[in-house]
This record gives sequence, structure tokens and C-alpha cells, in this order.
Amino acid sequence: MVLRRQITHRFGEETAARLAKQLAGLSSPEGIDRITDALFECGTDDEFIERMRTACSPGSGGRTPDFADRRMIEILIRNHVPEWANRIRFTTLRQEPTELVAGKTLQTRHPDIIWAADIIDGGRVLFLIELRRKPERFMPLRTTTNTALALEEIAAGPDFGPGDTLPEFVYLVVYHGDGPWSGPDRVTDLFRRSDPGRFRLVSWREEKGEGAGRPADDITGLVLGLARSQPLEDMAAQVAALARTIREHGDPGLDAFMADRVRTLLESRDCKKTLRLRGAKTMDELAERFQRSLDELVQARQDGSGTE
Repeated sequence: MVLRRQITHRFGEETAARLAKQLAGLSSPEGIDRITDALFECGTDDEFIERMRTACSPGSGGRTPDFADRRMIEILIRNHVPEWANRIRFTTLRQEPTELVAGKTLQTRHPDIIWAADIIDGGRVLFLIELRRKPERFMPLRTTTNTALALEEIAAGPDFGPGDTLPEFVYLVVYHGDGPWSGPDRVTDLFRRSDPGRFRLVSWREEKGEGAGRPADDITGLVLGLARSQPLEDMAAQVAALARTIREHGDPGLDAFMADRVRTLLESRDCKKTLRLRGAKTMDELAERFQRSLDELVQARQDGSGTE
């Protein structure tokens, strides 16, 4: 069995042998997907064995039956998520599919249970639930990933319009272990300096102040600017600015590389038919040929209009 070989490779033959009975009874695609997830996420054989037992336990796909019941979920929300207790219509509580698929890799992931409810003043909220007997150090990473996949799936769905907002969400880890939970509960606790969920915008725009797109001499921003649709006159100014910045950078290798790449970019934009750029080895040469060709093109147009 492929799954047993993977377990043997990851955690050793002894662990695979201990789980042979559970593996033999594992038939549902959802259960297999859960074990595959655990292979990558668990750091120790004990942690993996616990996840395996949970996935193979009675109840749909390893779920605890109590929390597949709408009445128990209402009690859970009222007691442990009180900020939502007076904001949702409990009569609308419904279970949602738990299969989440990562876009490009097509890797399938499963929270144990997902419930949804309508919010009284509009919208809905998701309650994603994981059941655990032992603390997991990387549980915040799992909850963040599953939340993102669930919201991406909703945003890509046919019922989600351009002006729609994403549903609210709460992730609950229902812990039924013997000792206290010792793992972190925020994904930021897993990093020293990173800020998960925040991205830095790299733009062609030259701006100042908080949230600025780029400084004036940023090579990346200048290259991005060339990729935009714009008149040839504006493009010539961009090429000249990039050539000046590359010259000040003082790296001949980068200069030659950028000259080749920018020429290829310009030729792909149909400038090949109107501008003579071949032979330029540096950005200064490319900028000079671009401007000269542009001047000749403008002059030809003026001469043509003058003879009419």
C-alpha cells in the first residue's frame, strides 16, 4: 500500500506496523486525505499516531459525532464564541463540505468540521473546527491555511459577485487531551520577525509617504513601468530613466542583462516594426537608439502630413 510505504519512509517501520490495522480499514477518500496531510504536518511519530487514530475513529471521516450535531454546535458557540451568540440566526446553522483544495498543487485538506450560520444584519460566518487530543506546535499554521483555502474557494464560486464581501470566520480547536494545551494559538507566534498575512506592494508608481509604491531610483519599479500599455514617448522616458539608474548602479553585467531583456520586452510590444533597437549592448545604447528611432518616426509622420 502506497500510504504505508510513505509512513514507513517518514516515521519508520515500527510506526507503520503499529498502524497496520487502522490502515487496513481506511477506505474513504476523506480519511486518506487526512492521513496524507498528517504525514507532512506532524513532527513526531506520536503526533502522527494520534492524528491517525482520530482520522480512523468512528463517525464520519474521523469526526467526533457530538460536534456534528447542530445543538452541540450551538452550545459550543454560545459558551466559547459569545461575541457571535447574539449576532447569528442559530436556526440557519448548517454543515458545509470540509474538502478544501489548494489551487495549483491540487492538494486536498480537511478541517474536521465546518459549520456556517447567517448573520442577523447580513452575511454569514464560518465556524471551522479541529479536534485534537495532543497539542500541536504548528496548529496555527494549519488553521491559517485551511481558513485561506475555504475563503478562496468561496471567492472563486459562482455565487460570489465582484462587490461581495468574504464571510466572517472563527476557528476552534476542540482539545480533549489530558494535560494543558502547550502550543501557540496565533500564527504570528511561530515567527520572530515575519508578519503573516501582510504583503508588501511592489509597484511601478513613484510615490512618497506611507504605503509608497517605490522610490524614484528603484530598478524593479522602472522595469514594471515598461510593462504597462503607454505611448512610445512615455516609454522612451521610462527607458531613459532606467538606463540612468542602471548606470549609477555600476554593474556592467546587470547593464548588459537589462539591455537584452528590455529590448526583448520592447520588441514583444510591437516596437520591433517601428524602432531599430538591434545591436544595443547597454541600457544607454538602447535608450539612445530608442529615442533616435522615435524622433525619426515622429519626423516621418510630420513630413507625411505636410505633403498631403
